[in-house]
Amino acid sequence: MKNFLEKFNRETFNKFEHLRLSNINISLHEKKAEFCFVVPEKDYDLSLSLINEIISGVEKAYTTALKIDVVLKKSHFDDEFFIKDIINFFNTYPSLKNTVGKENICIKKLDRVYIEISLVKSAFALFESREILKDLKDFVYSNYCEDIEISVLMSNQKEDTFVIESNELIYDNPDSGRYIKPSEVETFLGKKIDSPPMYIVDAVETDKLVTLAGKIISVRELTKKNNTNPKNHNNFFKFEIEDNTGIMPALYFPTINQYQKIASLQVPTEVIFEGNLTFDSYSNSLVLMIRNISLCTLPKDFKINRKKIKIPSKYKTIKPLSFVDTAQQELFTINQPDQTALYLLDKTFVIFDLETTGLNKVSDKIIEIGAVKIENGKIIQSFSSFINPQIPIPEQASKINGITDNDVKDAPLEEGVFADFLLFSQNAVLVGQNADYFDLPFLSSAAKKYNIYFDNPLLDTMKLAQKYLPNLKNYTLSTIAAHFNIQNEQAHRALTDAVTTAKVFMQLAKFLS
Repeated sequence: MKNFLEKFNRETFNKFEHLRLSNINISLHEKKAEFCFVVPEKDYDLSLSLINEIISGVEKAYTTALKIDVVLKKSHFDDEFFIKDIINFFNTYPSLKNTVGKENICIKKLDRVYIEISLVKSAFALFESREILKDLKDFVYSNYCEDIEISVLMSNQKEDTFVIESNELIYDNPDSGRYIKPSEVETFLGKKIDSPPMYIVDAVETDKLVTLAGKIISVRELTKKNNTNPKNHNNFFKFEIEDNTGIMPALYFPTINQYQKIASLQVPTEVIFEGNLTFDSYSNSLVLMIRNISLCTLPKDFKINRKKIKIPSKYKTIKPLSFVDTAQQELFTINQPDQTALYLLDKTFVIFDLETTGLNKVSDKIIEIGAVKIENGKIIQSFSSFINPQIPIPEQASKINGITDNDVKDAPLEEGVFADFLLFSQNAVLVGQNADYFDLPFLSSAAKKYNIYFDNPLLDTMKLAQKYLPNLKNYTLSTIAAHFNIQNEQAHRALTDAVTTAKVFMQLAKFLS
């Protein structure tokens, strides 16, 4: 990055020295290279107005056939968000996870910003042995334009001795591992491949011999700049193969004798590639350097053998509470046994609702989860928590749900909440309003990063209402609730919406009995 910035500043006559390169995102599918720069807050508007000049400078400094795009990110040093960034940085190292909290970070603002991070003896030893200080400084430099000086010290704090109960990872199918099982394997080039192909998503270690299987989705024939070996052909081939878990670029450098055969390998041939993984600094991605190639037939009924955590044995972050509701007590008196839908008996349901920073399950975050549990037709427990999204909550989201950055700043992180919700919803049918389209996909997308999966059966009260109440003007939660004379005291908050949805579901369940 240093060499690139020197070229960039030279090409732009140092007009944009205030920009800091945060990262480069390469998309081979979109044939695009996205350069993300951090800009001082005071220079942001001017830099934005000169975005075309910046793109032109990048194009001159970075030679590529990819389309260049530039993203500018405003640098604003806020103590609270800076502390969250530092905590998040340390949490990316499994051996240092949860060793840094806001109490470990001291910020002093004098002629510059001074940051002191204190670590207990064992964490400090790990930090130093792995030489993480450079990575930490690079992280801060790439995300903030302020003049920040960081030091990491060993604290005198006595270390607590405790055993962490880990969420052990298991497989859906423990005996089969994470492999693809192709059939009709035929050696095409090189030696016979004996190793079973692993999932592309698991191929992450460089300088390691790996075997991958997939369908060729693209082929490019390229020319070497310098070919010093007369036995090798001047051209080489860049493939992309795809399995059900991901895409991997792969390179093959043929000899003159191999050229005609490798040139016949086209989309959408199903293949097995064996070779070494290496990191390509040009594309900023892993690339497989192919040694051996076989043809094959990929399984048509492939199902990913997921890694997932065991369901926890106890709650660690959020504990359920007993649910008491006067209206419910009146509903389920001994004198009114017929009020309970038969469908609800001998079953467990967890009715849940989410509040989020937006509607995009990829880029937006969950900031609150609320749920109640129904057993034998009665609400018995509630589960509720804010979640720290580690990003600012957009004003538009706060206008809808009333949740602000201040509400979530001390809230637990999503991983712990999701693990506890997995325990809470164990052996239950999940129920939600519009959950089929929004809540469950959003929750699933956020939780799978931690190998947490919600495979429960699902019922959607909106779909049930559309089927059994065909004459409603619309199918919002408030409209369905009003049809049953159910009041929602605080709409667009997770727990109250979950309670309202539960009461609606208990009425709709009468149609299912």
